Amino acid sequence: MNDRHSKWYRLDNQAKIFPEVYGKREPHVFRIQIALKEKIESDILQIAVNNLLERYPMFKVKLKRGLFWVYLDTNDKPFYVQKMTYKVVGLMDFPKQNDYLFRVLYRKNTIAVETFHTLTDGTGLSEFVKSLTYEYLKLKGYDVTPDNIIRTTKEKALTHESEDSSKKYYSNANNKRAKEGKAFRIAGTETTENELKVISLILSTKEVKALGKEKNATITEYIVAAMTEAIYKTQVQYKTQVKGNQHPIKIGLPVNLRTRFPSDTMRNFVNIISVEVPTPHDDVTFDDILEITKKEIKEKTTKEELTRIMSEYVSYEKNILVRIIPSILKKYVLKIGYSMLGSKLHTMSLSNVGLVKFPASMEPYIHDMAFMVGASRNNHINVGVIAFGDKFKVSFNSNIMETSVHKEFVRHFTSLGLDAEIESNYMEENL
Repeated sequence: MNDRHSKWYRLDNQAKIFPEVYGKREPHVFRIQIALKEKIESDILQIAVNNLLERYPMFKVKLKRGLFWVYLDTNDKPFYVQKMTYKVVGLMDFPKQNDYLFRVLYRKNTIAVETFHTLTDGTGLSEFVKSLTYEYLKLKGYDVTPDNIIRTTKEKALTHESEDSSKKYYSNANNKRAKEGKAFRIAGTETTENELKVISLILSTKEVKALGKEKNATITEYIVAAMTEAIYKTQVQYKTQVKGNQHPIKIGLPVNLRTRFPSDTMRNFVNIISVEVPTPHDDVTFDDILEITKKEIKEKTTKEELTRIMSEYVSYEKNILVRIIPSILKKYVLKIGYSMLGSKLHTMSLSNVGLVKFPASMEPYIHDMAFMVGASRNNHINVGVIAFGDKFKVSFNSNIMETSVHKEFVRHFTSLGLDAEIESNYMEENL
């Protein structure tokens, strides 16, 4: 937050692109939802959110356009929770939301928080959802304790929670730009406007971890490799019509920089690396793909490389020519640049929030969680991964009708003997 004008925030470095390019085909919205073991009471949920906005002032904001940059200004309008519909991570309707950049939805026993990416990243949103769940259960009269895991309304917001950590760790000596080519694109029949289909696979966290351990791989490495294999088998291997498309399969993998650079920020602090696998038409085994995936992730998540990527992003913002261009012109320049390349750099995005931990006193009230990432113009399928306890949930979020990639991914695990449960926001014959 600016010290002299205490009611506004500069956008963090990674947030600046989203207000300029968002639209029906590029919503840049994601969701974390939590299912409790009882029906949600909307009036208590509303009080919980109101209380929490005092603890999270960086969420109590609206977008405003300045002379040179878009920024966040304090939002004094009331916030209202909404009933959940079948639409998932759709375009933000800012006027309907009183200009807030997030919405809180409820249905039966589920609370969902959807946010525009300008506000925060997956880790930041998970912290907010944990706090909201705690506050809700506390207002219900349950004996729950924070146990140094939950940020509560009894605490004041700390200055470092709103810092732009990318600028803090920026290195002028390591900001070399790396040229990156286009990615293989998944083909499919697009759904009707603004309709996103969600299919979630629920596995055992312990069993998935064991699969990775057997192959000397992390859970993220294993899941990325299995997803790449599903794309290869359904989109490339036996399809001669895609021989002209020799772009590699590239999974966009957000890396939580807080695990490498000390930070407690609630704002965006991630790098997106490209896990790149060539697309030959000869038979490629899962083990082949996994070895390439492990090598790619290892090389692209060194502290030096993460610093380079982070510094490359910040260097654009520091460029004097970029800084002096009026905000309204920046919007068109960035929009054109993003439409020409942007999400074409990745076949899909796969974001893994990881295992979300709660105090032991809260766990008996929680059934499961889900993480959903909106699809876009060029990334027809994006995937969110989250775990709570022994429930490991992989959610496909798609704007195309075909589900062959989903099915092949599920088949990988069921063929190994794992029990699998499927959830969906729509019905399809023979799903």
